Amino acid sequence: ARREAAGLLSGAPLPALGVTSVDLSDLLRFFDHPPRAFLRRLGIVLPEAEAAATDHERFDLGGPLQIHQLRKEGCDQASAADELVRDWQRRGRIPAGALGRQLAWPLIAQADALRADSDADRVGSVTREVRVDLGHGRRLIGVSEPGREGLGPVLIHPGKHSLRYLVRTWIHGLAWQAMGGTGAGRCWQLTSACKPKAWDVPAPLAADGARALLQALVATRDAGLRRPLPLLPDLVEAWAKAADDVEGLDAARQCWSA
Repeated sequence: ARREAAGLLSGAPLPALGVTSVDLSDLLRFFDHPPRAFLRRLGIVLPEAEAAATDHERFDLGGPLQIHQLRKEGCDQASAADELVRDWQRRGRIPAGALGRQLAWPLIAQADALRADSDADRVGSVTREVRVDLGHGRRLIGVSEPGREGLGPVLIHPGKHSLRYLVRTWIHGLAWQAMGGTGAGRCWQLTSACKPKAWDVPAPLAADGARALLQALVATRDAGLRRPLPLLPDLVEAWAKAADDVEGLDAARQCWSA
């Protein structure tokens, strides 16, 4: 079976999709995890995280995905903390009683701090319709994340520092700038100590420069949907977080072996 899979992945490239319009959301999803995007084209969908248990009483908050979703709901909703806890317990998202409240309070406090610290960046923010001419009869379409002039799109990731969300912010910023906007973008995330922090995308670009990079990214997506590309986000993130290249390579090897 492994040899058959290897043959499938190393054979002739799949036919080009032949689409003239590329949706911004599809481009973002591709760069979240390029090998998964290729497998989706083959009709193979891999589980991204553990499924939440629904047939027994909960005694914890679940795995990383469930915790991320709870924190995101805390960021998105303006409900009072007690009301949010009751809603989560009613839906079986957290344990009942005092245990659920004890586990939920830190997540709600982190979400409140993230929302409070990022509020100023979202004052006066607007979404921007994306219509970028990529040349050769193709275009990038979609809607940007809310942003404002001079800063660009502002993304809020209700979790700890993630390279994936920094890449998303960069791509949103390129689309924003290609449409004539100013500012490369900002991403709010939590540090390893669960404190809110803003990461700014460096080096704002003129519209032509942003459009050229979007053309290259779309070309990479086209290639990655025809044949799997060796772009593994977990390995790249492990390398990027290291202090130097030597430590980074060791971290990437450990991530590969895990």
